[in-house]
Amino acid sequence: MRTLANGLRVLHVPFEKSGFVLLSLLGKVGRRAELDNEIGAAHFLEHLFFDGTKKRPSAFEISKFIEYHGGFYNGSTGAETVEYWVKLLSEKTEVAFDFLSDMFFNSLLNEVEKEKTVIAQEARGKRDDPWVSLERRQRSAIYPGGQPIGRTIFDEEHNLPNVMKEMLCNYMKRTYVAQNFILTIGGNIKKEEAFSLAEKYFSTFQGGVEVVFSKPHFETNQVVTITNGDFKQSKLLITFKGFSYFTREQLAASYLADILGSGSSSRFCNRIRHDLAIAYSIGSSSSGSSDTGEFEIYASADEEKLQQLFDEVSNEIRKLFKDGITEEEMTKVRNGALSGIASSFEKLGSYTDYFSPWILFGHKVPTVEERIEEIKSITSDEVMVVARQIFADKPKINVLTKSLTKLDVNFDFGL
Repeated sequence: MRTLANGLRVLHVPFEKSGFVLLSLLGKVGRRAELDNEIGAAHFLEHLFFDGTKKRPSAFEISKFIEYHGGFYNGSTGAETVEYWVKLLSEKTEVAFDFLSDMFFNSLLNEVEKEKTVIAQEARGKRDDPWVSLERRQRSAIYPGGQPIGRTIFDEEHNLPNVMKEMLCNYMKRTYVAQNFILTIGGNIKKEEAFSLAEKYFSTFQGGVEVVFSKPHFETNQVVTITNGDFKQSKLLITFKGFSYFTREQLAASYLADILGSGSSSRFCNRIRHDLAIAYSIGSSSSGSSDTGEFEIYASADEEKLQQLFDEVSNEIRKLFKDGITEEEMTKVRNGALSGIASSFEKLGSYTDYFSPWILFGHKVPTVEERIEEIKSITSDEVMVVARQIFADKPKINVLTKSLTKLDVNFDFGL
């Protein structure tokens, strides 16, 4: 890695077996970077960057240019980051640099009113998807009080009338500085060529003050929210406080999630779907961000089975504390984790994406070999310690169902 004079970190990730080069600008400028009067700015800018530049003055011209060269491009907005990327055949490497830098530095930002319509449609589409709607509702429940980390596209939709070009430009001026981004150059490209082109196309990136996220407040009380509607099948989401992505605890929590609810041989699936047939789908997951995380249990079932479903989930967690974890389970989830990392590292995009978040948030990047050894070294005792920490938290429960208005919830495990 090198740092340009303006403060932009540039990471070269060689992947010589690929015929492509992949450029990615990952920035610490997601929703958590927004001030209270800037709700929606992060997502809006990500959309507007694809609507035209001085050189390619419309979304059509941008698409036509990159498709003419046989390439791919996109962007995404999350709670913490925004990413812009382009992928082209390696012989078109400089075309990729020209395209990404032009879009990043020379966007016209003229289509604000059009993008209001687009984002409103996007929000309505997500609201119509029960799972997506449930996840967005839950986000606001676990990070209450309008915290930036708890904001979703539904908050952006509500704030659409207040989004103006001046607000977006002010947000961009404050946050779109070199210190908040990392440029990753991956694929079939030599190191010196990568750094030379980075200097040529990104040395004009202005420096500034690095964004510091406000400390998140995770809801500490039990919260049960039941929403009635025309749902053919009930959906539920149970969330407990988890761990930062960059911690060993998060890795152990991912083992716990796999043991309880990942795959057909997991405890939840075996008992609740196979033995009792009270849920069509059930699973668990553990995800982390830079300074917090969530452990979630999710399921869909007929409404008349909901209470039994809650009881059985609680029972399986109690069995975990009573009986512990078998070595067979540990071997299974360890092999799954190793297969997952091996599979992802076979793909150019997944391989390059592994490195940049660690650097962006100020952490030492484990080598691939170090990460594999860490995966192998997680013990059942560590997983049980993490389980006690997770399930000592009071659950945040969100349910979408047809007419049920009350559930008896007992997730007190005496921890």
